Amino acid sequence: MSNPKITVSVRWLMDNWLWEEYCEVSGTSLWAVNEGQIDSDENVEVPAELMRRVASFLVSAAVETDGYDDAWTE
Repeated sequence: MSNPKITVSVRWLMDNWLWEEYCEVSGTSLWAVNEGQIDSDENVEVPAELMRRVASFLVSAAVETDGYDDAWTE
C-alpha cells in the first residue's frame, strides 16, 4: 500500500499562507518564485509534515463552500 500524496500549485500554497511552512519543511528558498527558481503555476508534492494541515484546510474549504468552489475548477 502506497502512502497518499497531495499535489498543489505553488500559487495555492502562497494564497493560503502555507508557502513559508512548505519552504521550511522542503528546504525550498522562500524567495524561489521571485528569483525564478520555480514558477507559481508549478505543482509540488506536499511533504508528509504538511499533509495534515493541507488536508484540514481543504476539508474546511469544502464545508464552507458546500464542496464547490469556482477557484477549484479553473
